[in-house]
Amino acid sequence: MKIKYLVFSSIMLLLALVACNPAQETMPASSSTDEVVVQESMDSGEETQSVAEEVSPPEAPAMELTEAVQPQEVSACYHPYFPIVDGAYWTYQQPETGNYTLRIEETGEDTFKMLQDMESDDVIFTVEWFCSEDGLLRGTFGQMDLLDYSSEEEGSPEFQFETLEWEGETLPAPELIEEGYTWESDYSLSADYDIEGFSGQLQVTVVIQHEIIGTEEVTVPAGTFSEALRVDSMGNIEMIMVISEDSITPFSSIDFSYSTWYVEGIGMVKSSESMSGFSSSTELVETSFQ
Repeated sequence: MKIKYLVFSSIMLLLALVACNPAQETMPASSSTDEVVVQESMDSGEETQSVAEEVSPPEAPAMELTEAVQPQEVSACYHPYFPIVDGAYWTYQQPETGNYTLRIEETGEDTFKMLQDMESDDVIFTVEWFCSEDGLLRGTFGQMDLLDYSSEEEGSPEFQFETLEWEGETLPAPELIEEGYTWESDYSLSADYDIEGFSGQLQVTVVIQHEIIGTEEVTVPAGTFSEALRVDSMGNIEMIMVISEDSITPFSSIDFSYSTWYVEGIGMVKSSESMSGFSSSTELVETSFQ
């Protein structure tokens, strides 16, 4: 499990989801029948006869599929709205924190890793995803993976967050994708702290409720998509400070919401977030699936 150092104010950042390309199938080469006329001359002076003979054309060589179009239906990670293919990438623009690129690596039958490369700094986050018959689940709460670069002031407390438990789905299985479908995802995290002589542990619980709203037309730098699947999410972050077994203090409770748009065969094309009066948006610039 990847552990990252985060500035405390990162808890205020946008939730990113991010966000499986339906496999492209090769079409079998069509067969044809050629008629060949064979003339047979008889010494006895009989008439020449024409014989139609069926000849099969040579087999067309099978198309070699690159990984970008390799069918993934055999994997639990297959999802038409979230293409899971080694080397696939998506570049997004985000005015608040700068552009970043997501790239998939190490795909397996039920797991894959996603790297997030921040263009504004030499920082790369790695997140493990898990796949099941119920859908896809990000192995860490997305909020905790981003740094608030604008708040890196000297003396600011830093927290070392670790995701302890995760449950539910970030995106449900393809057969569950329909308007009105709802589901939940949950995370439990902890971080040790030492602030002005006070030390202890910060425990975080995140609960997110999701609902599929339907399809909408969305325009982003990567293009206009007429049937983008919209998912609305509302959640809550509860934090408590544990100084000792006998000293537990509620620290903070934060409500947040965000909407995400997915396009079949592309993945996430847009997200819009709101948290404690802070709002931001993320839009697709380019992807390996275009």
